[in-house]
Amino acid sequence: MINDNKEKMLINIAIFLVIIILIIIIYLIWNPFFSSDKGINTYDSSISYQETMEQYYREYLSNNLKITNFDNLYDYIDKNYIESFIGNDSKENVEQYLRDNNLISMDITIENVEAIEDGYNYIYRISYIVHNMRKYVNIVESRPYIFKLSFEQDELSSLNNNNFNFQRDNIEYKFEVMNSNDTSIRYKLTITNNSANNIKYDFSNLNSIQIITNENYINMALIANSSTNDYSISSGSTKSIEILFNIPFSDQANINGFKLNNVAIGNETSESIELKP
Repeated sequence: MINDNKEKMLINIAIFLVIIILIIIIYLIWNPFFSSDKGINTYDSSISYQETMEQYYREYLSNNLKITNFDNLYDYIDKNYIESFIGNDSKENVEQYLRDNNLISMDITIENVEAIEDGYNYIYRISYIVHNMRKYVNIVESRPYIFKLSFEQDELSSLNNNNFNFQRDNIEYKFEVMNSNDTSIRYKLTITNNSANNIKYDFSNLNSIQIITNENYINMALIANSSTNDYSISSGSTKSIEILFNIPFSDQANINGFKLNNVAIGNETSESIELKP
């Protein structure tokens, strides 16, 4: 009886050891998949996420903007960019377009990486040198290492986090990003007067409309689509203008409101209206 108990105990110990060994083997086999060589979620905590990703994209583009690595690049190119700028989305056609426009080459030098946070996503604007010419590639992340890239050289896609909608005294102010680039951002401002008063805006001065960034005020550069700076909006009416602001790409994520000066509502004297979430 005692021998039977010892035998059962030895069998149980053997089974336990086998299970432990199997767990270790499974861990060693699967661990590389969970600890990707990309370093997902394993980057050095002493540096910021943005710095980590900037370095990653530098290396990624240094390799994959080369003509010989186009296959690695193609699947990441934004389909909307291909439709708008290239048309035919066949791999051969896209490659030829990028080669003809010196956007991919065997001679690539990454120059600068700028990043801004757009809502929950990061947008990276990377400049690089090809045959002594400066080119740009834009990367929009949906999550770490999941991204789409495009090659707009002058204008970027709208930054959704920089669209604003305000209500003040039954007047709606809607600011929509038309486009942005390295040095400026252009808004379409739509004013809808739902109040019983007539409203008069004087946009003759550059400080008539200002962007607010971290309590700093940036004057507009110009009104793009207007032959007059005197806007009167009667009750129940809507008017729109396009406004250009000179503001670096890296600072555009800091936009958190607007200030309108020289506004007269009804019979009141001119005042300033600050619009912030």
